[in-house]
Amino acid sequence: MKRLLVTLAILLFVSSFAFAGFERSLHNQLDVNSPAAMNLEGGLAFDYINIDSDINAWVLDAYLKYGIIDNWEVGADIPYLNISPDEGDSQSGIGDMNIWTKYRFISEDKDNFGLAAGLNVKLATGDEDEGLGSGETDFMPFIMGTIKPSDQIVLGAKVGYDIIGEPDGVDVDNEWLGTIWGGYMLKPNVGLVAELYGNTQKGKDPLAIDAGVTYGITENAGFVFGAGAGLNDAAPDWHVFAAIKGFMPIGK
Repeated sequence: MKRLLVTLAILLFVSSFAFAGFERSLHNQLDVNSPAAMNLEGGLAFDYINIDSDINAWVLDAYLKYGIIDNWEVGADIPYLNISPDEGDSQSGIGDMNIWTKYRFISEDKDNFGLAAGLNVKLATGDEDEGLGSGETDFMPFIMGTIKPSDQIVLGAKVGYDIIGEPDGVDVDNEWLGTIWGGYMLKPNVGLVAELYGNTQKGKDPLAIDAGVTYGITENAGFVFGAGAGLNDAAPDWHVFAAIKGFMPIGK
């Protein structure tokens, strides 16, 4: 039971804030921007997580998202997990996959304000018996917005409602998830980003913060790196991460 609850916490942490992006936000699905029509974006991220000082885990997460039209994207990511309690055998393997769709209603490039909404679905692809998945499917509608007060500064927020599928014998409430973030561009290809995020899981309410650097290697490729810390006992103690991504046109 403890391993399953730890896995649920890790999958929530990863699936809600999976990595992407070098030019703006640290994490995927936090930005109203999407790949241009018939453009494919892909990335790979590594995240090392410490929970309660006696459980270590790392996640290698791969994602793809595609611009169907300029304002509409579809995407998927799948994590490979390794969970290592101080007492007990470590487990590793494919975790629960996420798929999503998102539509941008307002572009900040025109109005200095952006608005988008979508739906994320977590699929039960992880091995529940090995503690790598929940064995259930979750649905999370979400909405996000950004404000661009200047060319160097972008502020954003996201709110989602996670409808959680309950594994047998585990009582899990649906929850709200929220994130606020801000980015400052030091140069056209270098940015500083900080993000505060949490959820309303009954009796837990984890709250954490991340900070890092975004760097564009070329116009179509870049990476992020940084670290995060839990702000209360319900959140992972700390984690460090690095990710790389790139763009390419498909179908043109």
